[in-house]
Amino acid sequence: GHALGDVFVTGRTSGDNLRLELESNFLGAKIAGQGEVVLRDQFAAQGRVEFTNLGVPAALELGGRGDLPVEGSADGFLTVAGEVGRAETFSATGSVSRIELAWSQGAVSRTLRGSGPVNWRLAKQRLTLEPFGLEGEGSDLRGSGSVELGGAGALNLALEGKLDLGALAAFWRQKLEIAGSSTLSVRVNGTRSQRNVDVRLEIQDASADS
Repeated sequence: GHALGDVFVTGRTSGDNLRLELESNFLGAKIAGQGEVVLRDQFAAQGRVEFTNLGVPAALELGGRGDLPVEGSADGFLTVAGEVGRAETFSATGSVSRIELAWSQGAVSRTLRGSGPVNWRLAKQRLTLEPFGLEGEGSDLRGSGSVELGGAGALNLALEGKLDLGALAAFWRQKLEIAGSSTLSVRVNGTRSQRNVDVRLEIQDASADS
């Protein structure tokens, strides 16, 4: 297995309320949170978690893509509310206030940073990613979309914009120095079990040296 970090949770009751506090270094981040559960009726709960320096490589490894040569980190927060034991009642909102992705291959290195906060929300088992931007040297990407977490899991995701071809060098099996620009469009539709992926790449002024 892989070390994910430690999680410490403390709780204190006051009447019908349970107050919770959380501290963690999960995925290398500094995480702190507070929440409250009403210990009667439907056990309504709410809470807020903030994180800084969440490690992108550890997150990729957890997701089974530790082979991708990507570094970086992110800061943000999330809030949740719902009834304990009833996933369909939960809603959440969150924002990634800072995200940085970096990779390199030999002398070639590239960095993408969020052009603003990446906001998302979860309601009625539907995760919605509001329009966001990633910018870097020669690159300007925009994305948005939604994922149904229940049922068949309908997908509607999009990423498009300008991408510096040098950004692809680190993902090439052979060591190449690639230059040029491109216009990228990626759209994912369908369901989790039957995905339709449409990728379009228009290349301008490309060159490559081994």
